[in-house]
Amino acid sequence: MLYQSLQDHIIIKCEQLSLLYFMLSGSAVNFDKLKRGDRARVTGFDGLSDAYRSRLLSLGLTPGTEIMIAHIAPLGDPVEIIVRGFRLSLRRHEAAGVVVDKL
Repeated sequence: MLYQSLQDHIIIKCEQLSLLYFMLSGSAVNFDKLKRGDRARVTGFDGLSDAYRSRLLSLGLTPGTEIMIAHIAPLGDPVEIIVRGFRLSLRRHEAAGVVVDKL
């Protein structure tokens, strides 16, 4: 179990360093800044609980994955994205913790 928690710790630190790099380069934006039809690449997560971050990772939103905003509901919530060939709907306030690099 110690090895697993150490491995998780290293993965989190690598994600934080990747996020810091993209934020300093000026190309990273939060998910909630994207509009319909925008394409982006997931670069990391910011301000999400470990449980929700794990859920997003298991749904395929891993760093490096390309996404496209397919549809935004009339009142702005939820947002439908295309990721790895399937459509995924996310609440806008929950998805705001996903940091992306706009393509």
